[in-house]
Amino acid sequence: MPPLTDARDPSSTQAPLRLLLLTAATIFVVELLVMLLLPLLPPLDPAWVALADALTLLVLLFPVLFMFFLRPMQRQVRALVDARARLQGEIQERRAAEAALRESERQLHLLSAGLMTSQESERRQVSRQLHEDLGQVLAMARLRLDALVHGLPDGAQKLRGELEGSLGHLDQVISGVRRLSHDLNPAILDELGLSAALQRLFTTAGEHPGVSASLEVADLDDLLTRESQRVVFRILQEALANALEHSGATHLGLAVRRRDHRLTFEVADDGRGFDPRAIQGAEREPAGLGLATMRERARMLGGNLDIDSRPGQGTRVTLSI
Repeated sequence: MPPLTDARDPSSTQAPLRLLLLTAATIFVVELLVMLLLPLLPPLDPAWVALADALTLLVLLFPVLFMFFLRPMQRQVRALVDARARLQGEIQERRAAEAALRESERQLHLLSAGLMTSQESERRQVSRQLHEDLGQVLAMARLRLDALVHGLPDGAQKLRGELEGSLGHLDQVISGVRRLSHDLNPAILDELGLSAALQRLFTTAGEHPGVSASLEVADLDDLLTRESQRVVFRILQEALANALEHSGATHLGLAVRRRDHRLTFEVADDGRGFDPRAIQGAEREPAGLGLATMRERARMLGGNLDIDSRPGQGTRVTLSI
């Protein structure tokens, strides 16, 4: 919006001075004429003289005041009215844009929540297929291979050794499929609840070489719905996976606290730490995308996720709902 007056414009600073000079000159001329005319007139009452003096001064001053004071004031008032109208229009446009942005953000959150819910459903389906279809096929293959090993004659030691090696590889594949099925859909979460699932999750993490894990978990199963338990589990699972993969930590801890009407889940490690602002500035990277997904899941619960970390001082991820 252009300024109504410009302090660099000489006319804007000279106008008051010019008005003052013209007013003083007008008063001087009027008084001079009155003083020159009074001796030529017959003697008048002083009241009539004062009235004539005032009327003459008013008649001569009005055009000066109108030209140099009232007209500029009218222009400024019109400019202010126009500026106010433009400002109101801009405010309405901005409010409409903000409302559209809020609606777009709401739709985006709904879409994100729907995608995550759909993802969980697909994970359960894939986990079920791995367990019921592929798992059974692998189990049958192992049984047949084991029967072949036991049915070999005593002289087929070389073939026995090769088949037993294949059995070992097949056991690794079966173990991997079970672990993948569990990661996609931890059955313990549906069967025993969130507390047991978190204990299993961190107990398994403590089995990594050079890593210890501690837990302070209360009974949470009656405080959260089954769907909320699944969302909380996914957030903590991601936090734990990030700690194991990126932090180089030797100790991991989970503490769950209940205070008034708020639940707090805190995952802490003693790893190398990082700068959260740098991750937030690179959310297209896998690590940043993981943190963004964790925050979106926390928003689905009506809570918030806080990440406290400094290079060399470990990381603390706190979920509050």
